[in-house]
Amino acid sequence: MKQYITTFALIAFITGLFSCKKDAAEAISPFKLLTADVWIMTANTSQIDPDSSPTDDFTGIQDCAKDDEYQFLSDGKYYHTNGPIPCGAEPAILSTGNWQLSADERSIFLTISSITNQYEIVELTKDKLVTRQRMNSAVRIHTYKH
Repeated sequence: MKQYITTFALIAFITGLFSCKKDAAEAISPFKLLTADVWIMTANTSQIDPDSSPTDDFTGIQDCAKDDEYQFLSDGKYYHTNGPIPCGAEPAILSTGNWQLSADERSIFLTISSITNQYEIVELTKDKLVTRQRMNSAVRIHTYKH
């Protein structure tokens, strides 16, 4: 009987050892996800107030601007650049600034020309970024992909 208990305990220990998930160790931080590659906007909606319907602002953007690239660098720099199809004689770099994550890593603070805006991170994966920007009663939702 003692041998069965020892064998059972050993099997339980080995099963527990190999069944532990490494999700916490394998999770990629929001900082690494944001800085991994350039982002390209795929959707942009706005809602003036809670009682209004959201407006699709992305359809009104010129095709040459729909491939613009947004990049968060690991040194805190931010770049918004023309994609492969520039819009006329625009400069290659459309805007620059600085960015940082909030302490809880749920918001991005983006400063361009001394103006700082907060973007709440709604969704962040290795392939997708969705942010929400609140401005008084108005809300803007931006969706990006790699």
